[in-house]
Amino acid sequence: MDYSTEDIVSKLSKIREEEDVIEMRVVNTRKHVEHTERELENLKHMIFKGFHTVNEKINQMEEELHGLIDKIDQLMAHLDR
Repeated sequence: MDYSTEDIVSKLSKIREEEDVIEMRVVNTRKHVEHTERELENLKHMIFKGFHTVNEKINQMEEELHGLIDKIDQLMAHLDR
């Protein structure tokens, strides 16, 4: 099996081309992973902010509910007289 220099150069050239393709895929994958990490971080902050907003609304509703309960208790006490 004698390979000519041209065959060897051709095969090496193909290997380099494949290596370039793989390198580009790795670079693209790395960029995609970095983008995904940034988006997940942004999503985490939005979810946290949303939970904070919902918690504030629940606290406001609890305060209003307690106020209504107090008023109902006062009415009931007034009716019991």
